Amino acid sequence: MLIRIVTCLMFTLLFAAQSDLQVNAQAYPERPVTIIVPFAPGGSVDAVARFAGQALQEEFKQFFVVDFRPGANSRVGSLFVARAKPDGYTLLLFSGSLMVNPSTQKDLPYDTVKDFAPVGMLGENANVLVVSPKLGVGSLRDLIVLTKSRRLKYGSSGVGGPLHLATELFRSAAQVDIVHVPYKGTGEMFPDLMSGEIDLAVVSIPSGLPFIKSGDIKALAITGAERAASLPDVPTMKEAGIPLETAVPYGLVAPAKTPKDIIKRLNDAIAKALKTDELKRRFAGGEIRPIDMTPDQTAEFIRVEIDRYADIVKKAGIEPGQ
Repeated sequence: MLIRIVTCLMFTLLFAAQSDLQVNAQAYPERPVTIIVPFAPGGSVDAVARFAGQALQEEFKQFFVVDFRPGANSRVGSLFVARAKPDGYTLLLFSGSLMVNPSTQKDLPYDTVKDFAPVGMLGENANVLVVSPKLGVGSLRDLIVLTKSRRLKYGSSGVGGPLHLATELFRSAAQVDIVHVPYKGTGEMFPDLMSGEIDLAVVSIPSGLPFIKSGDIKALAITGAERAASLPDVPTMKEAGIPLETAVPYGLVAPAKTPKDIIKRLNDAIAKALKTDELKRRFAGGEIRPIDMTPDQTAEFIRVEIDRYADIVKKAGIEPGQ
C-alpha cells in the first residue's frame, strides 16, 4: 500500500513539473532575457548580439539584455551559460570559437555538444585573404604560383585563433607551403604586412577594408560563399579556383535541457527577424550574411564544424593550450 502511495505521488509530482514547464513555455518570456557575449564589447560579435537582441525584443515585447563576459577565448562566458538554469532566460551568442575550442584548448570545462541546446543560426561574416603590395601579385593564382618558388610567411592574430585556422584551411585547400608568424592581434600584424615583413594573411573584412581601400594591402579572395558588397571586384575562393568556403558563424544556444517549446519560440522569432528588411540592412552594414537554420540544423552545423577544425588542428600540428 505504501509503495502504491509513493508511486502515485511521484507521478503526480512529475506531471505537475511537466505542466509547469508547459505553462512557463507558453508564457515565455515573462521577464528580461540575457544574451551572454563571451567577448569584450566591439566588433562583429557585439553588433550581431545587439541586432539580434533588438529584433527579439520587438517580437516578444520583452527586454533582451546583452551581457559581456569575456575571457579565455570565450570559455568564461560559455561556461556561465552551460551552468545556467535551463529556463530560456540565459542565452549564448556564439561564434567560431565555440567549435574551435574543443581542439585548441585543454581541459575545456564544458562539453560543446552535450551542455548546450542549439537555438538557431543568425549569420556569418566572411574573411578576406590579403597580401603585401611588395609581393607584386595580382591574383590568387599568382600567389599560389609564387609559393612554388618562395616560402612565404603568413600572419595571424594568434596561435589557434579563428584567423590562424582560416589560413590553415586555405593552406590545405590550395596545397601551399607557407610559414606561420603569430602576432598578439591584427593591430600589430598590419604594419608588418604593409611593409612586406610578412607576405599574406586572412583577416576580417571590416578590419582589413581601410587598408585595402588605401592600397596599403591588396585583397585577393573572399573566403565566404558570396562576394562582399564592400569589395565587389574581389572573387570568392571558389571563383578563384580554390575549393574552400569558410566564414565566422554567429548563432544562439541555450543551456542543455531548456524546454523544446521555448527553443522553438526563439527559433521562430529569429527566422521571422532574419526576413525583415531592417535586420538585413543592419547585417549588410557589417558584411554579415543572414543564415536561417532550425535547432536540429544548427546542432548538425556545430558538430560538423567541430570535426572540421579538429582535423585542421591535427594537420597543422597545433598543440592545445590552456
